[in-house]
Amino acid sequence: MNEHHSVPKSMGGSEKIFMHKVCHQKIHSLFTERELAKQYHDFDVLREVPEMQKFIKWVRKQPVEFVDKNHISGRLEEKRLVSKRRKRR
Repeated sequence: MNEHHSVPKSMGGSEKIFMHKVCHQKIHSLFTERELAKQYHDFDVLREVPEMQKFIKWVRKQPVEFVDKNHISGRLEEKRLVSKRRKRR
């Protein structure tokens, strides 16, 4: 189990919940900390994202002890690269 801050600590969040490691990794592989803080700090909203719906449907079929690495989505990777470029300027 991992602790997940609904609003990331780096964005001032303090409320946390425990969730399975794979689920926690998936959330952070899809969304930036800013997106989590502004849009996706509500789990009902998070569950409506098509990529999360697909993941939830898939992960429910996995054994509880299942552990795997989630790959960063292309959309998120591009956002991180753009952010790094801005910081260098």
